[in-house]
Amino acid sequence: MPALKLLGPLPSVADRHAELTVIGDTVDQTAMMDDAALDGVVLTLSVAARHWLLGTRLPVSHEEAEAWVREIVGDVWAEHVLPAGALSTRRSERSRATRLTTQFFYLFIGADGRPQDAPASFMERLSA
Repeated sequence: MPALKLLGPLPSVADRHAELTVIGDTVDQTAMMDDAALDGVVLTLSVAARHWLLGTRLPVSHEEAEAWVREIVGDVWAEHVLPAGALSTRRSERSRATRLTTQFFYLFIGADGRPQDAPASFMERLSA
């Protein structure tokens, strides 16, 4: 299965200064979960935001990232998308405040090319 290399910039609906980028990559389920019985791939989608003019990283909300992922994969496949957490960074060295700058999602795809639920052996902690 080919990897989705880069999609964007996409306009943010939540922040008029932000442009979003979606990057996708696939890995064999067998390799990801060290389980030879599994067949198919895991598509990992990451959604990040940058200021359209300055190019600096901006926070991206889970809700907006999820909406773009749903738009990209379609409603039927979106029912199988799992939140995989977020990467957070500090605003600056002086600030202790963190912000979510990249949201991640998993989509399991069977050998038949159709979306599927996560295998029982998948123990990754999923969080928004």
